[in-house]
Amino acid sequence: MEKKKISTKAWIFIAIGVLATFMMPQVSFIITPAVQSLSETYPDIAYSNILMLQTAVYLMIIPFSIISGIVTGTKLSYRTVACVSAILIGVGGLFPYFVQDHFWLIYASRFVCGAGEGLAFPLGSALIIEYFQGRRRNIIQGISMFVLNISGVVYQNVSGYLCTQNVGLIWLLHACLIIPLVLMLLFLKDPEKVSAEDKAMIAGATEEEIQAANTDQEKDEGQKPSRHPRAFWLTAAFGIMFIPYYAILLNMSQMLDYRDIGDAATAGMVASCYTVAGLVSAFLYPVLFPIFKKFLVPFAIVLGLIGVLFAFIGNSVIMMMLAELFIGFSAFLVWPACLRDYAAMTNQRGVMFYSGLFAAFWNLGATISGYWISGWYAFIGEQNPVSFAGASVVFGAIVIVIWIIIRLRRPVELEADYKYK
Repeated sequence: MEKKKISTKAWIFIAIGVLATFMMPQVSFIITPAVQSLSETYPDIAYSNILMLQTAVYLMIIPFSIISGIVTGTKLSYRTVACVSAILIGVGGLFPYFVQDHFWLIYASRFVCGAGEGLAFPLGSALIIEYFQGRRRNIIQGISMFVLNISGVVYQNVSGYLCTQNVGLIWLLHACLIIPLVLMLLFLKDPEKVSAEDKAMIAGATEEEIQAANTDQEKDEGQKPSRHPRAFWLTAAFGIMFIPYYAILLNMSQMLDYRDIGDAATAGMVASCYTVAGLVSAFLYPVLFPIFKKFLVPFAIVLGLIGVLFAFIGNSVIMMMLAELFIGFSAFLVWPACLRDYAAMTNQRGVMFYSGLFAAFWNLGATISGYWISGWYAFIGEQNPVSFAGASVVFGAIVIVIWIIIRLRRPVELEADYKYK
């Protein structure tokens, strides 16, 4: 009886600590609804540099997510990396409030914020795999996606509201990082500091499940990631496809202002539809995968193209919300579907390798999106977000056609059922 009580307590406390790490990666969305307001606040700053306040964060996520994967659990503890991440995001995010008259200091602070988000990016998923098994793992994965996406919704909507009061107030919103920092300090423990008995109770796994997991780990021990050219193409293609995806999200406040259908607060509400769609897609994926199977990725990216098309033709807030919903559905359906393909194409370490690469290309696409916007504006000689959205439809359609051709022409061995159910 006492042992059951300890197990429940450990399971809840560890879960709180792990879930706190998912409150950090979406902090960058605080900037999204404020782009147009910041452009008006700093009229002498080129629009492309205003966009870099957001894309600089994604630029830093790419190397620091890789660094996090290398040093966490080896050179540094999970808890240390998580707390350093929260401090970097909080300090880098708050600093601009005190130097609002110095744009380039604000710009520099965004790199600090991005470094913190990069360190945070792989933490939560790694801890879930490390701690939980079976039904409890499924529960925590579902809750983690809820925490991730609902935090993005809150950040965007509160940021949009603050913009209508004073755009400088958005930087104070980064003070919310004190919440995950305190939770991680109180509840997050490093796996190697938890006894094998407690870890088994936390996992909620049967002896058979634990034995099976250990056997799989032993089989994969010492193996190098097996590589597959199609896995690399799927990964790179999504990074390219995410350029017009994120460009629509990043440019939403200007598109609403250009069409005179909303302000920064409206932009925050519209942009939050992206994360709402990500939340819903996490529950729809288990339903859609058995239906579409190998056609799920093409189906998902067609949804994304429809979203970009809605942004092009939309003359109402409802249409722009639909644009973000379709783009969000696409992005968060492609991610787990690609994981299934990686599992079929490579070994367990290969899955980890391509998963990290997927995150890197995702953020690289987000980084390039700012240049795609400013490059198009320079090409046409004016800041016309309607023509930009039209160009994004064409760009996305070309990538999708190539992706579908390569994605569907798979070797016979990949038509077999996936290794990981």
